[in-house]
Amino acid sequence: MELDDIGFHELTIFSAFAQHEHLGRAAEALGLSVPAVQRAVRSLESRLGVPLVRRDGRRIRLLHPGRILADQAERILRTRLEAIDAVLVAGGREHHVMRIGYMYSLGLRVVPDLMADVLAHQPNVRIELAHGATDALVDRLLSGGLDAVCVAPLPTQPEVVTIALATEGFFASIPANDPLARRAAIDLREVRHRPFVVLREGFGTRRLMLEACARAGFAPRIAFTCDDIFTAEGIIGAGLAVSVLPERMRDHDNPRVARVRLREAVPTQRVFGVAFLASQRKHVVLRRLIDAAHRYAASKGTVAGSAPPPVKARRNTKLP
Repeated sequence: MELDDIGFHELTIFSAFAQHEHLGRAAEALGLSVPAVQRAVRSLESRLGVPLVRRDGRRIRLLHPGRILADQAERILRTRLEAIDAVLVAGGREHHVMRIGYMYSLGLRVVPDLMADVLAHQPNVRIELAHGATDALVDRLLSGGLDAVCVAPLPTQPEVVTIALATEGFFASIPANDPLARRAAIDLREVRHRPFVVLREGFGTRRLMLEACARAGFAPRIAFTCDDIFTAEGIIGAGLAVSVLPERMRDHDNPRVARVRLREAVPTQRVFGVAFLASQRKHVVLRRLIDAAHRYAASKGTVAGSAPPPVKARRNTKLP
């Protein structure tokens, strides 16, 4: 086996692939072509003599050895960055890296606003961003792969500290040319017979949509499942489905989609915020993010008429 020449480049590619389990998204994140990512994965399998992935139709999924390699690769790459930072600090060139995970819907304004605040107070920070489903991001936080996450619902693990940023509601997301788009509000039962698009398992938005439908007395007919909220709205805009999506999507202008308030006895809402490990709260760069999160929550006050949750950092925060 040719093991000595397995370097950081291959491990970086495999780590990115493992995060997405999708060649296209890994290639996009790395700025590489899909064939380049595919060759790297096959090369690792060949040199290790161990199958790392399973090809399931068009999907490629990690096998158990692949997950072990991904975990170890992430630790190796993290140690490499920490070593570089330590040398820079020792040489008087202070340089910090902060790795932040976030949900897609928070990437348009919330996360950039937080990052602008952090950099205003700590300009020598290099920020690495990773988007994904809440469950996957929290898992990476717990394993040390991320320093903080911006998610909803807020995690409840005892080793995690959370700062609630705001509460927001959910809208019915329907095609802009739909007759219901002219209404000020609709009851979900009015679209109960329509096809729905949902995010895959692991996204908090999926769970909240299903709960909203259940409260309205029906189970949605799921016609499409996708990996990100923007693709979901693309499907809606094409007239193929409807959905229930967070109000935060109003930050994203899509002329083919109408977002209509829901008429509900129990409003569908979520608390979104920042979460980090309690053991890391004194880290100098993380302190800047914590301060930024408090300032963000204090400055926003309310979201869509909802009183914001307490700004104080706390453990085990749950949705109301």
